[in-house]
Amino acid sequence: MLDPLPYQGKTWSESAGVAAYAGYLVTGLAIVVVCGAMLRATTAAPGGLRRALAWDVVFHPRRPSPDVTHPPVLIATVTAMVGLVMVGVGLVYLVPLFLEAGGLVHHVDALFSKNAVLLFGHTMANLCVYVAAGMVYGTLPRYAHRPWKTTWPVAVAWNAIILLIFFPWSHHLYQDFVQPLGLQILGNLGSFAGGFPSFIVTIVGALALVYGAGLEWSPTAILMLLGIWGWAFGGAGALLDAIVPVNQVMHNTMWVVAHFHTYNIVGVAAFAWAYLYHVTAELSQAPERRLDRFAAWLYGIGAIGMVVLFFLEGAHSVPRRYATHDPEWQGYARAAIPFVVLILIALGWLGGEVLARLGRAWRRTRIGPT
Repeated sequence: MLDPLPYQGKTWSESAGVAAYAGYLVTGLAIVVVCGAMLRATTAAPGGLRRALAWDVVFHPRRPSPDVTHPPVLIATVTAMVGLVMVGVGLVYLVPLFLEAGGLVHHVDALFSKNAVLLFGHTMANLCVYVAAGMVYGTLPRYAHRPWKTTWPVAVAWNAIILLIFFPWSHHLYQDFVQPLGLQILGNLGSFAGGFPSFIVTIVGALALVYGAGLEWSPTAILMLLGIWGWAFGGAGALLDAIVPVNQVMHNTMWVVAHFHTYNIVGVAAFAWAYLYHVTAELSQAPERRLDRFAAWLYGIGAIGMVVLFFLEGAHSVPRRYATHDPEWQGYARAAIPFVVLILIALGWLGGEVLARLGRAWRRTRIGPT
């Protein structure tokens, strides 16, 4: 997908490259629709954007307000704003490539293209984590029986992400020797600065919320706490990769695959399944089954086992981005197969439970006579 490879004709045809970029364009348009709808919803109340971003809390922390924005609304506003900006970055990346494919532009600078696609892709990956974190802010307090308030640290951290999220992308280009030094330094500093709001405010905040709270160990709570672990563990792997000497050795290995699979499979996916289970259970009033909790733990065992093996592959210099792997590299991949089977079994059970509740949940949300 990285320009100019799709136009070289060595592996894929030019039409395949254009088709892939057209798919990215459609994805970007979908993001515009979703983020536009979210931003419209969060700013519809009196106070508009200022209220949605909790600026009264940020700038007047000691002045009590009866109508403070809830954390999920704040997070949705932040992610929607950044998402709309990122679609613009994606267009800046795609339009010249379409013009090049059509013969209207002779050449697009490959370093510019790589910076643009990584700025777009890395930022959108972070937004997936942040949207999932909004689900945790809105759902976990139900099971801890404690509110998660929009305190000054929460409001400041999520407002800071609006800027900090744009900085870390260039740590993926440390090995590009023609990359301007200033962008390399920015990527290094931004990688660590962007992690502080997530770790200190959300991850530590979630642990403080459930500590001593008599948590209800439902499948939703189990999956959300597994997700917190995945976010922290995967984020730690990412920060290690952002250290220049480590990056020079590890970046083109499975270590990178490990860190983003950890905070996506163990993190984002666990948050999403937890929220789906919670919503369908609450709306359908269906009782929780003991096997549901077992499936949640099974998902955690499978997902953690798989990503730990990815990390071990990276630590032993197994490369990524290879079409085929030598037999000497395949031991860890084979060892991960049983863990993948556990993931499939767990998701099969949880997915079946969610689907079984959808009909009743839908009927209970209908307005008017039934």
